Amino acid sequence: MTQPVPPSVADSKLHQFLQHPKLTQCHPLSSEQLFAHTAELPIKMITSAAGPYLERYFLVEENGCFAYLHRFVNEDARDEGVHDHPWELAYSQVLHGGYTQQVNAGAVVPGHTLLLNEQRIQAGDTNLIAGTRFHKITQVDNETWTLFIHSEWCRPWGFLHGDLGTGEFEHQVHPSDPDHRWWPHTPLAKNSNREPFVDAQLVA
Repeated sequence: MTQPVPPSVADSKLHQFLQHPKLTQCHPLSSEQLFAHTAELPIKMITSAAGPYLERYFLVEENGCFAYLHRFVNEDARDEGVHDHPWELAYSQVLHGGYTQQVNAGAVVPGHTLLLNEQRIQAGDTNLIAGTRFHKITQVDNETWTLFIHSEWCRPWGFLHGDLGTGEFEHQVHPSDPDHRWWPHTPLAKNSNREPFVDAQLVA
């Protein structure tokens, strides 16, 4: 059963956006059906230092809200730090599969120890991803699919590099693609070199 929508989302325009037909029609689909469904959607393939990481499929934009289907194909690179996000608020619903993440347990203040909690997120769970939240995905199941929505871009994003235990770390901005509205210029997934469908089992 899907978890309740967090209060910060319920009090925002993202809540009504969650009822958009292009979003609700994704919930009953199996992972194999989602793979077929996304063949006709624009795709942006995101890589980490370890290689292919995430396939982002554009669903809809409306009233300053943006929705995608995410298909995880790997965890974050082991030598990368935790990262934040460029939106004030984002929200994820796990449709299939699951992942394990590390996330900051308190305020991020250079010079002070930053504690990370480990969380397991699986099908039916929701994940609030505020812009000031730092996380890192350390393990992902094959064919993990999430419905992902966010508000407008409002800041650069990046990684924490250094020693979190001593507080000797700094935020390094990622040189990301400035084309936030990429979907009119990218191929449909069926015309891309996305990863083939894999039966649901743990990534080695």
